[in-house]
Formats: sequence, structure tokens, C-alpha cells
Amino acid sequence: MLLQQELREPAMYNSIIAAIATGASRLNDISTKIGEETSKTIKYIKTLIDLKILQKAYPFGENPERSRKGIYMIADHCYRFWYRYVFMHKTGVETGIGGEIADTLVFPDLSGFIGKPTFEEICRQYLIRQNKNKALPFLASNFGVWWGNDSREKAAADIDIIAENKADKKILLCECKWKNEPSGAAEIKKLMSKYYLLPGYDEYYFMFLSKSSYTDEAKRLERENHNLKLITLDMIFE
Repeated sequence: MLLQQELREPAMYNSIIAAIATGASRLNDISTKIGEETSKTIKYIKTLIDLKILQKAYPFGENPERSRKGIYMIADHCYRFWYRYVFMHKTGVETGIGGEIADTLVFPDLSGFIGKPTFEEICRQYLIRQNKNKALPFLASNFGVWWGNDSREKAAADIDIIAENKADKKILLCECKWKNEPSGAAEIKKLMSKYYLLPGYDEYYFMFLSKSSYTDEAKRLERENHNLKLITLDMIFE
């Protein structure tokens, strides 16, 4: 209904948003999924970006004007939920089995849906508030997300949130973890080992933000490393 109020061809926009909601993130992938030429698809995508339904994201450190690594994401979480779960099962919902669909297809998947990217966005907002209150290890002038290839591990890698002060050559690398079990030292050490993915800084700091608590070993790791901070959900919502 919202799309019909704003746009003349809601069916095409429906297809594009649904394609992104189900995993397509690059222009070629989206065009292939909806069966349309890229030159036409990009015009619809730009309209959805203007409406703030979609957004284009780039890896931290990339120049948006020159980078070819940008991906498309659903910016509005209401749309993201609708097209991930409701739109794909509209017929079932309308015929009265919405409860069964929710129990079997939605609720079992909901933790993953919240964890990435919703919880990451909540954590980013927390970091911005902390930065404003001068509660981070340094005053950050830039925030972002990084993804790319790890040449050492010969695999794809990502860093959930990055904050930097380029002038002072200081950087904060963050991992966001939405799970019920306590986060352990191994996960935190893995985050701390990623510093080499972003070379050129004099000081590296690390922050782990978890829905749940931490193991004793993880807490000991925090005490032993002045550049490491462990954050829980309660702290985020203080």
C-alpha cells in the first residue's frame, strides 16, 4: 500500500526489494533475479534509495565515487521484515495459516534476522553516543563497516563496526554477537587478530558487543588487555 501511494509501478519495486531481502545485493544479481536489464533496474533502485527504503553501502576506506564494491541493502527494517517473511508467504497468510508459517519459518530464523544487520546498527548507534560523550578510547571522526578478502586466511572476512581517527592514526574494531550463550575468549581473540586487515594505524583498540554475558576466560582477557572492552546488552541500553 505504501509503495502504491508513492510509485507508479509497485510490482517492479516489489520484485527488487524482495530480491534484496532474499540475498541479492549487487546490481547484476538483482537484475538476474528479477529478469530485467541492469540499466532499467538501477533507475528503480535509485528511486528506492531516494525514498530511504534502500541504501548502498561500501567497505570502510573505499571511495564511493570510484569503488565497485558497493552493495545494496534494505535500510528500513519494517520493509526488511515484510519482504523477508511476509511477502514470500503472502498466499499462506491470506488463507489463514500465518500462525503456522510464523512458528515454522519466522521464529526459528528470527535470531539471525535480528543479529545481522539490526543488532549491528544498534551497536553502531551506541558507539556514536559514546563518542559524543567522549567515552571511547579516542574521539572518532569516521564510522563504517569493512568486508573483503583476508589474504592470510585466503577467505572472505568482515569487521562489523569500525571507528577511526585518521589524523591520530587510531582505530577501533568491533564485533557484534547476537546469541544466547556467553561469548568466549576464542571469539574475542579472533577479533583482535584482524588488526592486520587495516594497516597503517599506530594504535588499535577492540570492542566486543554481545547480547549475553561473557565467560570467565573472556573477562580475564579484558583485564589483561587495556585496549579491549567487553560490552553487554544492558550496557548498550543504559
